[in-house]
Amino acid sequence: MRHALITLLAAVALAGCFQHTQYMNEDRPAEPVARLHAYNHHIFWGLVDVSGPIDVDVVCPDGAAAIHTEVGPFGVVLGLVTGGIYVPTQTDVFCVSRDR
Repeated sequence: MRHALITLLAAVALAGCFQHTQYMNEDRPAEPVARLHAYNHHIFWGLVDVSGPIDVDVVCPDGAAAIHTEVGPFGVVLGLVTGGIYVPTQTDVFCVSRDR
């Protein structure tokens, strides 16, 4: 039992959050307010996205400035509990300003 507890504590301590931001061209959002905040659901260690793609053309008719995806602390805990079989991610879409 002691080894299982040490293993669990080590896994939680060594687990990190994943994040990725992709900027389109040089259009970095002036105001960091996301136009869309969505949860994506991945199974089988992230190999299968069951949420489907986000239609960025509908969300940002004038174009997307940035897309930020991350696995937050909640997603890390769920990934650890399920052994990586289920991992939720959060996606924020930032649009190009219409003032241009």
